[in-house]
Amino acid sequence: METKTKQNGKATNTEIKDIISGNGVSNVTAEKNGKVINGDVKTEVQTEKTTEKVVEQQKVVEVLKMSIDEKISKIEDLKIIIDKREKLIDSRKKLNSFVLGSHHSNESVTLTDGQGHTFTATNTEVLSSVIDVIRNIIDDKIKDSENLISF
Repeated sequence: METKTKQNGKATNTEIKDIISGNGVSNVTAEKNGKVINGDVKTEVQTEKTTEKVVEQQKVVEVLKMSIDEKISKIEDLKIIIDKREKLIDSRKKLNSFVLGSHHSNESVTLTDGQGHTFTATNTEVLSSVIDVIRNIIDDKIKDSENLISF
């Protein structure tokens, strides 16, 4: 496979298509500091931009190869992920609007297990820590859901 890396770090569309289709030989041509280097190399020399373009082109090819049923399934899966993300964002908004008062206020957190046992915490520092942990978990889950949204 022939991969050309230029000083500007960009490959032409033809070169990208050759990379994706597997056409070409394993001869690598690289231009570094104005000098052209040729040689048979098993590993490909590519810049990050070229690699990203190839990955994007491969994703486009994969999407085009999907049947209509696969596309519909993908859209339904994305809808579920988007709905979960929206619920997480709503939960984060509610949590951010929660205001703790002083030690003598009536705020409390009550945990109840499946057997009906309960635990109640009223300490403002404990409540603040619990809210911070919940906020961090929600933020992580939002990031995870955003990473799952792809075409």
